[in-house]
Amino acid sequence: MQYLLSAPPSLERLDSPLPGAGVAALRDALLMFARGQPVDGQLLRSASLLSEHARRRNQRVEQLLIDVKQTWRTLPEVRRASRNPREMRILLSRFVAMCIEQFYTVERGC
Repeated sequence: MQYLLSAPPSLERLDSPLPGAGVAALRDALLMFARGQPVDGQLLRSASLLSEHARRRNQRVEQLLIDVKQTWRTLPEVRRASRNPREMRILLSRFVAMCIEQFYTVERGC
């Protein structure tokens, strides 16, 4: 997998609240969104990586969502989005829903 913004996942810092690969996938999705490209696949990839990381750390889904929302607000792609704020809120809501679904789907072994 080619990363548009950051180092491959093998270089992620394990003490980070969110893994580098998951954040990189999210940032790539935001760049695609800004270009008007479909983003659901890339958002799902990010949600899967972030959920897996949270489960490995025995975190609750609530902590994952706090980390996701805090990280979202710090991303330059969000702050300088050319689309209106309403679209970004909708995109965040979709992403949060994907994170929840991925967290519980994989946890149950579905």
